[in-house]
Amino acid sequence: MFNKQLFASRLLWKMEVNELTVRSAAKEIGISAATLNRLTNEILLPSIDSYYLCCKWLGLKMEFFFTN
Repeated sequence: MFNKQLFASRLLWKMEVNELTVRSAAKEIGISAATLNRLTNEILLPSIDSYYLCCKWLGLKMEFFFTN
């Protein structure tokens, strides 16, 4: 099962460490600021494309946020 809370917290952590706004982080990732905002607030499950881009930006494998 996908861990939405862990995914959101990792995105927020990297944004905080790099001192990025939602807009600037979204631009770096390659997704819209609205999508990133919904992901960090755990409102939305990511599309496969958004998920791939976020994992790439975080430097993590896509399997990281899934548990058995």
